[in-house]
Amino acid sequence: MTQEGKSGLKEVLGRLEIRRSLYLLYAVIFISYAFLSWFSVGYLLLPVIVMDWFLLVIGALLAIFSVYLEEEPKVVRYLPYAGFVVSFLIFGELLSFVLPAYATDELASNTYAAYQFIHGLDPYINSNMAGVFSYSHLSPYSITPLTTGGAVDFLVYPGLSVLLFIPAVLLGIRSYEIIVFFAILSFFLLAYYYKKRGIEETLPFLVVAMVISGQYAYYSLTGDDDIIWVFFLALAYIYRKNPLLSGIFFGLSLSFKQIAALVLPFFLYFIYRENGRKARSGIDFIVGGIASFLVTNAPFIWMEPVQWFRHIISVDTQPILGAGIGPSVLAFAGYLNISSNVFLTLLVVTFLIFFILYLTYYNELKYAFFAFPMFIFIFNFRVLENYLAFWPFLILMVMPDFLEEFRARKTMGSHHHPHVISDIRFSIATQKKVAAAFIAVIIGSGGFIIYDVSSVSSPVHITGVWNASDPLWTPGYISHLQVNLTYTPSYGDPGSLDLNFRILPMATPLSLNPNALLWHTDKQIFPGASSVNIFPNTYADLLPNNVTFTIQVYYSSFVSSFSSDKLSIPTDFPISNPNMSLPSYLSNSSSSHINPVYPGWNYSLVSGVGNGSFKYSILPVGFNLSLDNKKASRQWAIASVSSAINVSRLAAGGYTLKYSLTNLRGNPYYYSFYSKNSSLIVGAQISFYGGKDNLTIGFNPGISSDIITYVNDTNLIVISNSSELSFANISNLLNTNGWSIQEATLSYVLMTYGVSGLFYATFYSFSLVSPAWNSSSGFSRN
Repeated sequence: MTQEGKSGLKEVLGRLEIRRSLYLLYAVIFISYAFLSWFSVGYLLLPVIVMDWFLLVIGALLAIFSVYLEEEPKVVRYLPYAGFVVSFLIFGELLSFVLPAYATDELASNTYAAYQFIHGLDPYINSNMAGVFSYSHLSPYSITPLTTGGAVDFLVYPGLSVLLFIPAVLLGIRSYEIIVFFAILSFFLLAYYYKKRGIEETLPFLVVAMVISGQYAYYSLTGDDDIIWVFFLALAYIYRKNPLLSGIFFGLSLSFKQIAALVLPFFLYFIYRENGRKARSGIDFIVGGIASFLVTNAPFIWMEPVQWFRHIISVDTQPILGAGIGPSVLAFAGYLNISSNVFLTLLVVTFLIFFILYLTYYNELKYAFFAFPMFIFIFNFRVLENYLAFWPFLILMVMPDFLEEFRARKTMGSHHHPHVISDIRFSIATQKKVAAAFIAVIIGSGGFIIYDVSSVSSPVHITGVWNASDPLWTPGYISHLQVNLTYTPSYGDPGSLDLNFRILPMATPLSLNPNALLWHTDKQIFPGASSVNIFPNTYADLLPNNVTFTIQVYYSSFVSSFSSDKLSIPTDFPISNPNMSLPSYLSNSSSSHINPVYPGWNYSLVSGVGNGSFKYSILPVGFNLSLDNKKASRQWAIASVSSAINVSRLAAGGYTLKYSLTNLRGNPYYYSFYSKNSSLIVGAQISFYGGKDNLTIGFNPGISSDIITYVNDTNLIVISNSSELSFANISNLLNTNGWSIQEATLSYVLMTYGVSGLFYATFYSFSLVSPAWNSSSGFSRN
């Protein structure tokens, strides 16, 4: 065998050894993932269990072929890809139990825009998008606040971001399934390109590493749609030798989200160089890009061209409240008085510097242009993870070409010097001009920043924060503050201001709420000193009790900050969160998936025989409870939402708790009944001593007077024609029967005994009022 033949054989064997080692690694990953999935879902989610079987089989086969002494069948090489797709589908199924339909305002906006478009309305007219939050029931954690008040409830992305979600609206599927489709498609695109370049053995290892890190899978399934523009941009790179087709794909990427524009000059120059410096290649690329962009935006341009243009160019100039971990923290967290224009300037300057470097050192930086935005975006005013997380996918796409050229240069050895510019040779004079341009850009941007820091100041200042309280009775939180302010307007400032507030609590995780805590006041302020009461905008914005915090007042481009010490308030309420108006997406239930619950309340399901299914779900106005009993059992099945209460204090204060009931089967009321052999009760239950004594109050408006039934010495059932709970009357009833009222728990319940079928109740419109006792409305014994 020749030396060349031995070298080729050695290379083949080396690649075979890598592939076999990876087979064993995949086997461990897939088998471990299957068991992790099982631990998460239990036994009753059969589709996931079946997919777990596939992972176990794939893992076992890969383990076998990792030590197979002959060349494995080619079909085995595709097993890691199949395992990845199955893992992704399992991950999606698991997250579907946790995630709402719209986890980002961007996805909600795009979907609602698609909905409006198919109904003949122009989504680029703000009034047509005003209902996006009510349509999507978007979590308050997911909004993008404006410094002028309110949130981004209008469309700012080009036409393809609307068109691609029309299938989701027409088919009635969750919008993130469209994103998942593109995520899987992107994986196969990567696999195709690596196979085309002859290094497919390394691809699954790299992709599995990315999936384990959770970046692309998690972001796609939580509603981040960036993988879509990334997919089209990757296609533009793959077909770079066909400038027209490459331009078409680039135009589609740009038509989905403007972020692709950040690499357009780099990519255009790359296309020009890759195609032999032919001007025709650049022209074809531009023509293809413009054509695909205009085609996908044509319906919206035809509807209202001015509104379309105004919206898509406003994406980076909106008055958005700062968030993220970039240098802009210095401004929006109140460390320095810097406007958002400074960071826009820094972003543009950094972009120009990188473009000059790319033109000058093209040979060295040829494949680095997909990495430049990761640096440039650090200076954006909002630096969120998805702005940086998807560029490595595109770098992974160029990796085969980089490795091939890198090896070729290394093979050239002394014939290539890495610092010699071989294609663009600048004269000394040109280099001096480039250096002068760098200096001018740096000095100019530095002067602008210095001027901005020295000249920008807010006419509104917070002078004190006091009178903290919790009128909502949400344990552990503050839901009201009184803030003292001064307003010293300059020439041209308005005579009165509508202010917005944000609270940045110390050392409080922001993983669920990157905007921090948004508060409001209904009172305008005028020149001079003012005092306003402020309240959280939503349940996501409650201030934790006993933490230090910085509070900001902002409007338009001005922001002023004030640091406050810890504020502590009493938390010993006779009942927690009686209005139940502030649901939290932090579950403490023991169910296999996460459901929203209310602060101070717990969700529980009890089955005597385990022959039925139970569900609890949150609504904008309350919650649903359902029981699906497969057969009539002689044991209680109970679904409940519970909280500890102090009956004595509620009775002494004359409190009455009001709530409303309905069901989803079309009847105006859910009738409760009780008999010795069968019962269906929907209403409230007050338990004492850990559930040893129970007063159950079912609601039935069809009866003329209340019915009291003694089940035994420790269980008392009342069927009432009112859904109001007068605690004074309840206390009198219990005292009359000699019951102690210590260690009480209030539960809203749906209970069955001896009956089968599907039972479904909705509880809503909660309120606690005092005084509300009326002697004529007390329980009567029949």
